[in-house]
Amino acid sequence: MTSRDCFAYRNDHYCTVLTAVVCKSKQCKFYKTHKKYRDDLKKYPPCDYADIYAKRHKNDMKGYG
Repeated sequence: MTSRDCFAYRNDHYCTVLTAVVCKSKQCKFYKTHKKYRDDLKKYPPCDYADIYAKRHKNDMKGYG
């Protein structure tokens, strides 16, 4: 059975996490409700990789100028 309440499930029967809708045939390891997904985003905000790269690059360039 498809988990329509999953954060990754779209109305056009598409999973935004996996290349196939796994929950049709078995239990998906990525399943999360929309509420749980929002709570996790608040608890663990995504990284700003551009900022991390800029800081690392700045530290790598010390002593070259």
